[in-house]
Amino acid sequence: MVQLQQQKTTNTKTRLEVGTSVHFTQINLQHNKSATAQICKQITNLMSSVVLIQEPWVNKNKILGLRSKVSTLFCGCNKNIPKTCVITKGIHSYCLPQFGSKDQTAVCINFKNSNKEYTIVVASIYMPTDSILLAPETERLIQYCNHNKLPLIIRCDANAHHFRWGSQECNRRGYTLSEYLATTDLEVVNQGSEPTFCVNNKRTVIDVTLATKAILAVIQDWQVMPGDSFSDHRQIQFVVKQDKRPPNRRRNIKNTNWNTDEEELSAKVGLWFGNITTPADIERELTKVNSTIITSFETACPERKVSGRHKVPWWNHELKVLRQKANKPFHIAYKSRSTDDWDKHRAARRAFKKALRQSKRETRRDFCSRTEGIHESSRLYKILGHSPIGKLGMLQLPNGTWTNSLDETYVGTVL
Repeated sequence: MVQLQQQKTTNTKTRLEVGTSVHFTQINLQHNKSATAQICKQITNLMSSVVLIQEPWVNKNKILGLRSKVSTLFCGCNKNIPKTCVITKGIHSYCLPQFGSKDQTAVCINFKNSNKEYTIVVASIYMPTDSILLAPETERLIQYCNHNKLPLIIRCDANAHHFRWGSQECNRRGYTLSEYLATTDLEVVNQGSEPTFCVNNKRTVIDVTLATKAILAVIQDWQVMPGDSFSDHRQIQFVVKQDKRPPNRRRNIKNTNWNTDEEELSAKVGLWFGNITTPADIERELTKVNSTIITSFETACPERKVSGRHKVPWWNHELKVLRQKANKPFHIAYKSRSTDDWDKHRAARRAFKKALRQSKRETRRDFCSRTEGIHESSRLYKILGHSPIGKLGMLQLPNGTWTNSLDETYVGTVL
């Protein structure tokens, strides 16, 4: 696999255009519904994005609140309660289940940079304090990427402190992780010492971004977002530059001008047919008719550019205002460290959460009432259309080994 060329890094942060970069977001949601809703709303505003999540909102071993028809959700484990997941939108991606567990999700993504195809492995890892720091699947993933020369980006909630990623102190887990990184090709991407974990006046850096040297040079604008994430962990964002993708064009049958379609058909076909004496003549005339029908329809229903941005049905102006009202007291309390200011921030959060629950309930009732009056097949399509399934990735063969490429996976599914 071709490695990315090293590029000269600068200290100046540059904001890339939306269409020419893949936006990465990292956060531990701590099973918070409001934080989940904010991430879901954020994804809809981006063309290409990758979201690396720890501790998502889960109920009965299923991840809730993050599924959307415009994005794909990957989870490393379906049996136990998942503590990690990866969301991709507007970019080709597939899962690597051989390196998956409840605490780790690995996904392979493809993109173009300078007219060259590149493959990157991204992983969301949760490192709980009550277990070993580095799980066996994590070490196997690093070895796999090193052996296949694949760039690797890891986002982990390490629950470890070390000066290397901006912590003000070090602990045993931090020393262990730092010593292990010294034996690998991974580098710490974190910049500065801005806290990534904030509970009232307790602040620290425990969320770490790691990347191999092959991809480190193209990671730009790494930063801890200053806004309220509705979780104790703050959002981390950065971008990876890619070539601008061609616009997506589609035909909307509902907007077809059927009068134009009829006029085109009448003008091109009419009532004439050629001499039909043999089966070959029949095929020739049918080909002409079929071609005429298609071209007439394409004229009456032209392709139109489709935006990659979509709206979430439950978001409204009231929620936008309440989110801003919750964000303002967060900044005040973060600077002042006053108990009264933190109480005001929590009250603003509760107001937003209450309005969010009410809006989602009303949207759900409206959706159910609208589907009652349509045909059963259309109703089924409408319901299932909001539950996309992750794309097929690596496959475990009957002999216990895993496929190494998508081509091998497709062959394995046929056999």
